[in-house]
Order: sequence, then structure tokens, then C-alpha cells
Amino acid sequence: NFEGSTFGWSRDAVDGGLQTLLIAGSIKISKVNDSSNNLPAPTELERKQIGKTEFKIESATVTTPQRIQIRKLLQKMSIQVKQGEELVMIPTFLEKLNELAGNAGGEPPLPENPDTSFLEDVRLTSGNEQLLAVYNRREELQKAVDNWTSLAKIIGERLPSWNKLQRLSLHVKNVPDSDVILSQVDHIAQNRQLLDKTDLVIPLISNLTQMLRDDLNRLQNLFDQYWKEGGEKLDADENWQQLDTSQRHDLRLDQQLV
Repeated sequence: NFEGSTFGWSRDAVDGGLQTLLIAGSIKISKVNDSSNNLPAPTELERKQIGKTEFKIESATVTTPQRIQIRKLLQKMSIQVKQGEELVMIPTFLEKLNELAGNAGGEPPLPENPDTSFLEDVRLTSGNEQLLAVYNRREELQKAVDNWTSLAKIIGERLPSWNKLQRLSLHVKNVPDSDVILSQVDHIAQNRQLLDKTDLVIPLISNLTQMLRDDLNRLQNLFDQYWKEGGEKLDADENWQQLDTSQRHDLRLDQQLV
């Protein structure tokens, strides 16, 4: 229509007009006829995609108070956005939320990662409908941000202790009576209890530390006993008695008995 004789616009002008209307929120992307199933953000639509893209007039209206609430929500994720640019920052907001959810759980002993399927529902919308989807779910999204941030913080605090407990566990496997404590370590992992209200890890670290200390003391005493008995036996040996101090030292050095 606009490239025809009535207007005579160039293809550049038409494409530029479409992108301007898209950024302004007057139209939205409804479909991109390519192998991708994703609808690009308004600022991410490439020039080469325009000819394959279907646009629709934006029918949904977002009020100023609604935009204010959306900006407040984005600010909870440290996303600063200017008035009228809320839609441009929604993909960044969703990406940060997914990343936060990834830090709020994981493999045992961590809890399972939170369900983020509702974020996909928001991502599949476009234009003002996407802004309204965020606005309508703002309380759910705010709760998710708060909960996931809290979980990620606790994980950051407790995971180093768990890693220490794992290292200690490797050293006590042959220590007598360690099975009881090691079974408690396995129980925490199997039941994903790292974030329990009561920290179950710190007491086990103390127990394993004391167990290793006691075993090292036992081995030290045993070594001292053998060293003393061996020294007495050596001193009583007639052949040893015939050696001078230098010869004795050389023999001890050669046998690593200094």
C-alpha cells in the first residue's frame, strides 16, 4: 500500500515506520513465520525478519498507574526503566527471574528449583497484553522475587558448610563409629534438608571434626608408643651399641628414623 503510486515510500521507510509503531506500542508482533517459536522483543526484531512478521494493531490499553506498578516490580530486580519503556525491559525482567529461580534450588541437598511455568505464560504474550499480564500477576511475581531471593541468600550461606561436611566425610570413612554420622549426612541429601529452619550441617561438622581429632590423637599416641619401643629395642642391641654417633645418625637418616 505505502510503496504504491499513491505514497511512493521506499521499503526502508515502511520498515522504519513499522519498527517505530512497534516500539511506541501502537502495534504488536503476532507471529514470525520462521523456524523460531519465539516472539522477539520490540527492540530485538531484526530488519531481515520484518518481511516474515505478522503485526496486529495494539488493542489493549495500559494506564499510567498500571505502568507505575510495573516499573516498581522491575525495580525489585534492579532494572531501572523510564516511563514508556516498560515493554522493552520485560524480556530482561523475565530472564533475571529465571536466573534467580535457578539460584533458589538445585541438586540435593538443595530443594528443587521453583516452578517457573507461569513466567512462560507471560513470555508468550506480546505488546500491551504482555504488560497487562505482568500487571495482573504482579502480586505473584513480587512474592516469587522475595521468596527466591531469600532462598538464594540462604543457599549462599549454607552451601559452603555443606561442601566442608562433604570433604570431612571422605576422611572418616575408615574411622570407627563414623557410620552413624555419615548416615545422617546421606539423610540430609536424600531429603533435601539443607535449608531446614534448624541448620543440620553445623553440628555434624563439629562431630566429624572431633571424631577426626580423636582418631589423629589415637594414631599419634600409637606412633609415640611404637617409637619408644623401637628406640628401646635399638638401644639394647649389641651391634647398635658398637656404632659411634655419626654412624648411628647416618643409619637413622637412611631409614627415615630421624
